[in-house]
Amino acid sequence: MKKKVLISIGIGIVLLSSYVLLSNGFHNIGSIEVQRFDRETNELMEEKIITDTSAIKGFTKILNRANRDNNVSYEMSRQEDYRINVLYENGETDVFLGWNQEGVNILLPRTTTNDVFRIENKKHIKGFLEIVE
Repeated sequence: MKKKVLISIGIGIVLLSSYVLLSNGFHNIGSIEVQRFDRETNELMEEKIITDTSAIKGFTKILNRANRDNNVSYEMSRQEDYRINVLYENGETDVFLGWNQEGVNILLPRTTTNDVFRIENKKHIKGFLEIVE
């Protein structure tokens, strides 16, 4: 009986630690503000505020599963497609600039720190675009 309990605890610890290590640490997002860049007028469009819990959970899941590069910065040759302000429940904010590189990935540099998130999974790209558009 003791062996089963110890094995169960060990499996639980392994699962919990693997989730923490493989996640990018996004949680408690209160709302998301998205601005799209209009190529015809060369201006950012009006802000879209997302407070729907299912959309926020989907966005959080996508960010947590995105590939993350630390201590990097990119210089892009064109204006960003999206400017995303993530507002957390504790009052903190993160700002992402998004480039949709169609057919390849979505690149999301976070301007508040020097890290970049790359969404490469086709299903996650589709979900991301549904949320921000």
